[in-house]
Amino acid sequence: MASTDESRIAKLTTFVEQAAVVLRKDERIRILWLTGSLAKGTADAQSDVDLRAAVRATDFATIGQWWQDLLSQVASLVWKYRWPGPADEAILGAITADYLRFDVVIQSLRDSRPRTLEAARLLFDKDGEAQHFLLTTPSAHDPYAHLSVLVEEFIRVLGMLPIVVERNDVPIGMEGQLALHSMLISLL
Repeated sequence: MASTDESRIAKLTTFVEQAAVVLRKDERIRILWLTGSLAKGTADAQSDVDLRAAVRATDFATIGQWWQDLLSQVASLVWKYRWPGPADEAILGAITADYLRFDVVIQSLRDSRPRTLEAARLLFDKDGEAQHFLLTTPSAHDPYAHLSVLVEEFIRVLGMLPIVVERNDVPIGMEGQLALHSMLISLL
C-alpha cells in the first residue's frame, strides 16, 4: 500500500509541476500557490491537487468568460465546474481524463486579506507580489462556538422521526440518520 501512495503522490507532484508550467504562460495568472495536503506534506493515494492563483483585478472581473478555457489548458478534462462561493473568489474544480482531481481557487491581486489555509507553497510569482499575501493565518478554534446550534439542530432532525415513520419515507429517513450520525460525531 505504501508504494501505491508513493506512486500516486509522485503522479500528483508531476501534475503540479506541469500545471505550473502551463499556468505560468497564461498572462492572467500572476501568482500561483500549491495548497492542501500536498503543500502540507500529508497527501495520500486519495488526495487531489489544490492550487490557488491571484490574477489582475481586471481579469478577475471577467473570470466568467475565461475560467473554462483556463482549466482546459492545464489538462485534458472530462469534467469542470465553478462552485458557488464568495464573490471575492472563484472556486474551480476539474477531473482529468485519467481521473486526477484538481481544484483552483482564483482571487484578485487586490484582495490580499489573510486566508486561513493549513499550508501554502509558492510555485511562482511573476511580479514579486506574493509577499503581500498571508494564506496560512491560524484560525482561533473555539470548540464550543457552535455547540448550542449543533444541539438544537440534532433535536430538530430527531424530532422529524415521526414524520418519516408515518410517511414510510425510507430515503428521507436514511438522510436523517446520516445527518444525525454526523452531528453526533461532532458533538462527541
